Amino acid sequence: MASSTALAAGYAEKSAGVSACQLLKKDIIWDRIKALQAEHMSRNQITVDNILADLEHDKLLARENHQYAVAKGCTELQGKYLSMFADRHVIESEEIQELKGLERA
Repeated sequence: MASSTALAAGYAEKSAGVSACQLLKKDIIWDRIKALQAEHMSRNQITVDNILADLEHDKLLARENHQYAVAKGCTELQGKYLSMFADRHVIESEEIQELKGLERA
């Protein structure tokens, strides 16, 4: 998606991926993305509370209709929002990189 956005912004096809990656490292880009997301959520009256309530409602409805895979999916999304399922490998890799950085300092 980032590459296609860079292409739409006029970056060359050959370098769109690299340009997109470099742009996404800039705070000003992330600030603009967050501002646009907030504007979109406000305009559409989307809140975390509404989404979590919808997930809970859908989960209960799915259980009533014996759609357990759907109910499980709702539970997983709720857990992801609460950061309950951190990828252990990623956390360990980040910790190792941080320690390596401290050793070099």
